[in-house]
Amino acid sequence: MPRRGFQGKAYVKIPVNEIVREYMHITNIGLEELAEMAVEKIKQNTSRFGTRKGVPASKKLRSHIRASIGRYGGDGIYIAGAMSPHAHLLEDGHLLVKGGKLGEGGTVIGFVNGYHFVYDAEQEILDEAQSVVANAIGNHTVIVRS
Repeated sequence: MPRRGFQGKAYVKIPVNEIVREYMHITNIGLEELAEMAVEKIKQNTSRFGTRKGVPASKKLRSHIRASIGRYGGDGIYIAGAMSPHAHLLEDGHLLVKGGKLGEGGTVIGFVNGYHFVYDAEQEILDEAQSVVANAIGNHTVIVRS
């Protein structure tokens, strides 16, 4: 049976706080534009992936990155994500198993670090929001706390 929901996906999560609201007001953008900005940043971050059998590893993943607006927690939204079933493995990293599946004769021989391409896009958006708001109020010491 296929898995549903957040499993296998990696989302850009933005806290709905004063900084983000003010950023959207100053730049005159809505959630849809913010989501499209996140999609572009995620796609740019996938360029770090290497090649596999001569094909860029990011090519297939990029086709699965899209805007998707919804709520998480009490005060947050997710605005874009990589909808590929293996996106979370590229984002967070995974065990390297040799000799079959883990628990079916395979043994763990290491860990493959994640690329954090979605997290980095999220941080780029929050940093940009903080910078725009700080410049607008003339105070460069604004700190975003979620």
